[in-house]
Amino acid sequence: MRKILLLLLLINSFQLFAQYEDKWKEVYQYELDGKVKSAQEKVQEIYKKAKRKNDEVQIIKCFFYLSKFEQVFDEKAQTTILHNLKKEINEAKPVSKSILHYIYINILEQYVARNSYVIRSRTELENQKNTDFLTWTSRDFDNEIETHYNQLLVNEKELRKTSLEEFKDIFDISPSVDDKNYSIYDFLTQKSSRYYKSKIISWRQKESNNFESDLNHFYEIPSLFITYDFKKLEDVNLQKLISILQKNEKYYLTIKNFEKADFAYYERLKFIKETFWNEEIYLEKISLLEKTTQSLFLKQFLRVDRAKYYQSKTYKYGKINSYDNALSLIDTILNAKINVN
Repeated sequence: MRKILLLLLLINSFQLFAQYEDKWKEVYQYELDGKVKSAQEKVQEIYKKAKRKNDEVQIIKCFFYLSKFEQVFDEKAQTTILHNLKKEINEAKPVSKSILHYIYINILEQYVARNSYVIRSRTELENQKNTDFLTWTSRDFDNEIETHYNQLLVNEKELRKTSLEEFKDIFDISPSVDDKNYSIYDFLTQKSSRYYKSKIISWRQKESNNFESDLNHFYEIPSLFITYDFKKLEDVNLQKLISILQKNEKYYLTIKNFEKADFAYYERLKFIKETFWNEEIYLEKISLLEKTTQSLFLKQFLRVDRAKYYQSKTYKYGKINSYDNALSLIDTILNAKINVN
């Protein structure tokens, strides 16, 4: 009896998937034909069905698709999309909630990028609580976006248990990413980190009395970096960035996943280098990491970075010629046999 029930469940799931798949094919064809309005109407049809079935993956896919074309919709449609999206955020389960927060942020950031001149010209009003995003000021958008970024990583346990592969039909995943071992938490950590990094005022941090000491801590190996007290930093966004990075590296060290800890360390090194632009320290640290990591895949990334550095420092009539170093690394990269699976 249990086998029969399981078989019926599988058949039903396949039929439901096929029904969605056929409708999405229609959406994609409308998109290729330039019929965005027709594509939107078909997505709304899929959304209504997904709501009835309580299919959160399809609901997310609908909003993700609509977010790509939000700029070509009229103001009424834009308002409806955001209203429904906020409603879904309130009702969704933890993982879906975080992804919907991310989609909501994307829509607002795209809108601000397209309409920055008009938005900056609006007058700031004290104690104004306006839910109509079409009249928001720069401060309103900044506050709203910040609020939702602060919610992205709230449900850490559930986000870490959910692999990106479960949402591969929604996100464009790089071939270099092992989506089976790359969690939604990993994905959203990247997005959050880049947001807070973009808001850091690096020159102000460089003028602080403790800058050199802080910088040394930022470049430390994971076991030492996680002990750093980030609360003493003056820049709130730098605090948030360091906090996210520390939490991630501490997690991987705790579960003894040293390969993922090394990758997290590498991501941190890139963030710090891009923020404070100290290439020599960066080169020193990635050279050491290449020697210590057991991940052959990571070694390749580190070699590519080093080759780029040597190439960038070599000029036709300059005194320094590092082409031999770059070429040697390129040979090593090409000769390495890596199986990402």
